Amino acid sequence: MHRKIIFFILILLIFGKLSLFAQDKTTFYDEFKDNRNKWDLIKSKNFNSYIEKDTFFIKRDKLVLKNDTNMNALWKEFSINQSYDYSISTKIVKTAGTDENEYGFIWRGADWNNFACLLISSSYFKVFEVEDGKEKILKDWTYLYYINPMFFYNDFRVEKNNNKLNISINDTTIYSTSYKRYIGNKIAFVTAGHVKIKIEFLEIEYTKRNIKTQDEFDFSQKIEQNFKLDSISSFISPRLSKNGEKIYFSAVSKNKGDPEKSYNIFSSEKNDLGFWQNTKILPAPANTVNDNFTVYIFPNDSVLITQTEFIAQKTQSLFIYDKNNNTRDLLEIKSYYNLYDFAGFCFSEDRDVLILSIEKKDSYGQKDLYVSFLDEKGIYSKPKNMGETINSFDDEGTPFLSADGKSLYFYSFGHQGYGASDIFVSHRLGNTWVNWTEPKNLGKDINSQAAEAFFITDKKGEFAYFVSNIDGTEKIYKTKIR
Repeated sequence: MHRKIIFFILILLIFGKLSLFAQDKTTFYDEFKDNRNKWDLIKSKNFNSYIEKDTFFIKRDKLVLKNDTNMNALWKEFSINQSYDYSISTKIVKTAGTDENEYGFIWRGADWNNFACLLISSSYFKVFEVEDGKEKILKDWTYLYYINPMFFYNDFRVEKNNNKLNISINDTTIYSTSYKRYIGNKIAFVTAGHVKIKIEFLEIEYTKRNIKTQDEFDFSQKIEQNFKLDSISSFISPRLSKNGEKIYFSAVSKNKGDPEKSYNIFSSEKNDLGFWQNTKILPAPANTVNDNFTVYIFPNDSVLITQTEFIAQKTQSLFIYDKNNNTRDLLEIKSYYNLYDFAGFCFSEDRDVLILSIEKKDSYGQKDLYVSFLDEKGIYSKPKNMGETINSFDDEGTPFLSADGKSLYFYSFGHQGYGASDIFVSHRLGNTWVNWTEPKNLGKDINSQAAEAFFITDKKGEFAYFVSNIDGTEKIYKTKIR
């Protein structure tokens, strides 16, 4: 996958996360003997990162401004449950630059608009947060005798313990306060100015939990679906027609005449032997130069509800696409906004209920699952959070409702799984749509040490389709539900 930081709706976020869970306290430890943990190794004109002689090096040759912060950072996602105690430790040395050049690390963050950071120079330190793009100084530049100068390592440690945040340098506590939940689960090494740093190790102690699997049904062996298209780098977001005889999916293709570098919607029909044939790309306006997905298929298959991903998902992007008249009309959702760059949607069979995967100010983690209801004017109500039972401290997405509207399937990084994102099921209790059973993992027949998402079933609940990158590329698989 590539494209706009790179879309993967999920692909950096669904298919690229590093999952860190366990039972009781355990430790993630990287001493950089190799790149088994898949850090970004970057080689550019102004910024380089590489692993050599059991050390992770980050070198910044010129001042590169990022959102006017005078900082640059190498980010990586770690799913650490902030409800539990944890600690993050690292050892860093500055080997080039001046005494004033700063370096350090971000211990909780989502992006340059939301993060918490510890910076040091040769004699001073600073602790600060950025929330919604606004900086809040927790401890302004302060002299510390215990900071080692250039060419000598400094130990950094951030710890959550009994709802207290403790930060230390070289075993000296420099800042302590009440802990609050931070947006995002990214850790980053930070440099500013012409500077080179070496990172000896990263250690994270965290709480592991048991995987709770469902025992309602089993799945047969998964079978990769072949849609007979050339030059496809990824298949995601499958949706079945009501009779199950046609499938819609999105793919990045390089076939002649296809829009470049975007996800386009394709359709394929099932032949008498059950194989997919006559695969075609949908014409405009269903496909645009942006990323496009099928969300809902009307019973007669002549009308689709499609989703278009823009560069930032601040506005809602669901369209009704009439294939006969080639029209494209925007659906309306009251008070819609999304703090995340991407979104996910699914409808109940009668379209009276809309499930959304978006991030709002009341989200428990990153994207949460929300519910919205159709009114008599054809407008969907203000999205309502579906609650902390179904939503975790991290990211939930690609929702799918069973035909009876009682079971919801979705991926999660926050509920305990086997790898990156796993697929879970939760059952609706009552009629409020905000009361759900504890999500259960679908198990190893579906989930793997890689990433899974986009789970759907046919109307009868006999077969399931889902996306996995177990083989290194996102592919659509089919399995029989037993």
